[in-house]
Amino acid sequence: GLAGKRQNIERFRGVMNRSANCGNVDATKRAFQSLLGVGDRPTTVYMNIIIKSYARAGRAVEGEMILNSMLAGDGTYSYGVAPNEGTFCEVVSGYAQNQDLPSAWRVLINQVRLGMSIQASFCRLLRWVPPPDVLSVLSSGFNHMNLLLDSKVMFSALVAVLENNPPDLDLALEIVNMGSGYLDNKCCCILLTGFKNENKFEQGIEFFESVLEGDIIPDLKLLTTAINLYVDSTPPHMEKAERLVEDLIEKYNLVPDIVLFNSIIRGFGNMKPPQVAKALDVFNNKLVQYQLKPTLHTYSGIANVLCSVGDAQAAEVMILEKMKETGLTPNAVHFNILLKGYSQCRCKLLNGICKCRVCFCSNPERALELLAMMESRGLEVGLLTLHSLVKAFCSAAQLEKAWVIVADVMGNERNSQHIRPTTQVFNMLLRGIFLRYTKPIGKGVDTGNAGCGADSNWLNVDLVQDSLGARFELTRVLDKISELSLKPDEVTLHYVLGINSALGTLDVAVDFVNSFLSVYSEVSMPVTPYTIIFRKISEKTSPDGEAAVRKNVSCLLSRMAKDGVKMDRTALKHLIDTASKANCYDLVEEQHATVVKMDDALFTELIQSYRDAVMHS
Repeated sequence: GLAGKRQNIERFRGVMNRSANCGNVDATKRAFQSLLGVGDRPTTVYMNIIIKSYARAGRAVEGEMILNSMLAGDGTYSYGVAPNEGTFCEVVSGYAQNQDLPSAWRVLINQVRLGMSIQASFCRLLRWVPPPDVLSVLSSGFNHMNLLLDSKVMFSALVAVLENNPPDLDLALEIVNMGSGYLDNKCCCILLTGFKNENKFEQGIEFFESVLEGDIIPDLKLLTTAINLYVDSTPPHMEKAERLVEDLIEKYNLVPDIVLFNSIIRGFGNMKPPQVAKALDVFNNKLVQYQLKPTLHTYSGIANVLCSVGDAQAAEVMILEKMKETGLTPNAVHFNILLKGYSQCRCKLLNGICKCRVCFCSNPERALELLAMMESRGLEVGLLTLHSLVKAFCSAAQLEKAWVIVADVMGNERNSQHIRPTTQVFNMLLRGIFLRYTKPIGKGVDTGNAGCGADSNWLNVDLVQDSLGARFELTRVLDKISELSLKPDEVTLHYVLGINSALGTLDVAVDFVNSFLSVYSEVSMPVTPYTIIFRKISEKTSPDGEAAVRKNVSCLLSRMAKDGVKMDRTALKHLIDTASKANCYDLVEEQHATVVKMDDALFTELIQSYRDAVMHS
């Protein structure tokens, strides 16, 4: 019947449009034939859809053949229907998308000759013009094609300069100045997004506030885009963002949506310190007030806020329990947030510092359980999340569990390539070795405190609890770095030297410095590792080994000079101590003459060591 015919026509029209948008020419033409089969007739609109399918498939030439057939009226490809402005628009768009701008320009000129408006076709062309050519193309349109400057032309020009690669924000502002009277909400949105992408938040906020003083009445999308600028700037402008939400409701008579409130929640999390109570107020009250249903982004945002203050347990309740109540299922993003939250040191999050040398202020064991849950659900963990988990176990000196992640997860060939172990991961393991097997002693070090600060205590390391265990773990890490063809960096060097110095294996430390820097000559050498070695040399020196000590010291000083590493005061102090025991005063004088400005205290110490040496001899 007639009703059935109308239903079939609507169905085939939908199939035809969807197929054309995907660039599926064959499916588009089949749907067109089906329309004819149920009694529909060929129209210009149908021809335009077929041309669009050719354009999306990268076959613009065949689309132009249909246009030419329509112009000729021969019916070969066009069933005798005439073209309209939309027909030219699709052909121009097809050429422009495939970067064949001369052909697009040729079709546009033909459209002008036929006396048709080129506004829509020109906008399609303009979107694909390289940013440096946009102004000249606009000028040609105004001067030779009767192009009128309007908001659509402005928007297309801004798309060309801000969404092509590389974007040109300065050129976009020049275009805005050229036609500021034609700015609309869409133009302002893409411009604000450009400011955000270029990390020019303050300039973007200034531009938006100038827009509010003009004639543009902002819509919900523009206000939400502006709020994103407010909440993601450093620091976030949350007072302005909250006032804008009030204006949105009271001044502009708009209803906030869930996207806007997701941004507000993120902004409260970006504050220092994070405003958890305000974020929860939005989640628990504002969403209810406006009858909005939380989305996946809402839950990831609120979980991030909770984890940012060390409350991973509350975040887990939100993700694994509250989400289920609203019919949502956690995805990989949510689990990655929880894993990272459980891997972070709570003391550092809350106080900015952790006073534990070996840190037990995180809960990586729970993170490991959640990791197993992720794998059982077929979800993929992120590389940075695994880094956080490895770091947490290493900070707690739990090397076996850290190795489980490195070997069984990151090293598992069945898992994605993007989570393979990196040099940074093995540097974390080296730090774990350092924390597990060494104890800091010396002035200013509290040996009774089981806490973090290992980096600041390196110069006081003097005791290895288990030399065999430390050597085994160190060799294991270095062998793995070599096996995976990874490139050690100066952090690797720093930790290896610290461990060797604690072990008292000075010859290994010296050899490692030289071999490392000869292979990786571009790695800048910090002075601290040399300082460690000089201290150990000064402590181990005996009169019987003067020649060997002198050789080691000379080798290190030569390497420092070659790599442009300047001696610091602490290293020079230890060198003076060494000189007093191994008769290396000439090396001290050389350092003083070339790179070090010696203060009164060091001069006094040097004179004292000379005197002691003379008295001894």
